[in-house]
Amino acid sequence: MNVESIQRQLDKLWTNVKCLGIKYQYSPLVSRKQDILNNRRWLSQLSAVELMRDLGSGMRLGAMLSRDS
Repeated sequence: MNVESIQRQLDKLWTNVKCLGIKYQYSPLVSRKQDILNNRRWLSQLSAVELMRDLGSGMRLGAMLSRDS
């Protein structure tokens, strides 16, 4: 359900992006290209340890722990 909801929201947003691309005469190859990728496809191949090793090295642990989320 979440993926479908996100897809609908992005479709609405992308309509606005296309209109702005046309309005400001950006190249169709740049302003109207879209790819929606599902993170599950690549995240499912990583273990929690690998994920934290790869992504965690660029994060400050203190800032991350101080947040409620």
